[in-house]
Amino acid sequence: METEIVWLVSSHYYTPSNKEVTIEATRHVSCLLENRFWERPFSYAIAPVLRAIQQAKAVCASVYIGAMPPSESPCVLGIDGVKKILAKHCPSAVDTQQAIRDSGLDRSMGITVIAIKLEFGESEDDPQDPPELALGLQQDRMLYSSLGLAEEVGALLRGAILLNCAGGAWIGPEASHMSQGGSLVFFKGPLETRLFPRPAAQFTFPAHIKDDQLPKVLETLDGLSRSWHLPLWPVHRYLKALNAGRLEMENLIDLIFALEGLFDKNTDSRFIRTASWLLLSKNRNEACRIDSILKTAYEMRNEIVHGAKYYTGFDSINLGGGPTSPHAFFREVQSVVARMISTALLKLQRNPQMQNLRLTTQDLIEHIHP
Repeated sequence: METEIVWLVSSHYYTPSNKEVTIEATRHVSCLLENRFWERPFSYAIAPVLRAIQQAKAVCASVYIGAMPPSESPCVLGIDGVKKILAKHCPSAVDTQQAIRDSGLDRSMGITVIAIKLEFGESEDDPQDPPELALGLQQDRMLYSSLGLAEEVGALLRGAILLNCAGGAWIGPEASHMSQGGSLVFFKGPLETRLFPRPAAQFTFPAHIKDDQLPKVLETLDGLSRSWHLPLWPVHRYLKALNAGRLEMENLIDLIFALEGLFDKNTDSRFIRTASWLLLSKNRNEACRIDSILKTAYEMRNEIVHGAKYYTGFDSINLGGGPTSPHAFFREVQSVVARMISTALLKLQRNPQMQNLRLTTQDLIEHIHP
């Protein structure tokens, strides 16, 4: 039985050219299914990925990063704007206006569309299912498994983008409850077609994609999709740190956890700082800058964890002898952690026997003496 799921999610991926970017994602979805990503010890999806997905094969899949207004003059899409996107990607959807309003997508400045067609093989009915309800329950399982798969692809896309592109989150006091992100799910199954809203705030962290960064995003997407079934805890923590369009300074803790997850348990913070500037810097100034960023980040982490200081988002942070804003400092830390994760991902891809991201003393030796 063939099913189609189209997930329209509020996103803030800005491109200077302001044009829709289309990514052919069939091979990425096939890779996730072949590697049985649902056996990973954690999930990026909110929807339950049920056993029905085990009989599924990808027919086709595409990701569309939609056209968005420039960041300097933001405007919302409105109901008519979302209707046009719906008409393009799921023309058989009906009664769209109320669903759009309920989803909140009309207040979004941009939409990313993930469209997947799956072929589900025959599966054994659950013996507890009443015979007259068996097909309907089977369709529900296909719906939520398909949605869970789409959400995993959304997280995969977030990882590829946010490991390569600068973020633009707003840092403020108790900002997490202010984060808004809606989505619409269109599902076409063997029995019926559905269109319903779904919350999706964790997919709305803003990023600015420069045109020359897109090839690197696609390269990272390819590499991540081949490793997505592995317990990549640093990537999981990194995306948890960037889980909304509005953040609190406490999210810095998850960035530090993501960095520490690249090293063995109980690794000293001074070694992590040293490893970071050794592996990433090209000159003395950059090495000193990276060391200063991480030294300040660890000091702030300790203050937050022990309750010594509460960062409101309006503080002035001393970095390298000069003041900087929380927004700028958070982006500095994000950049260092992203580059370290990318370094570990390259190592993982070169060593298929590895099962997680790990950097060791041997990597530093090989970097200094190749």
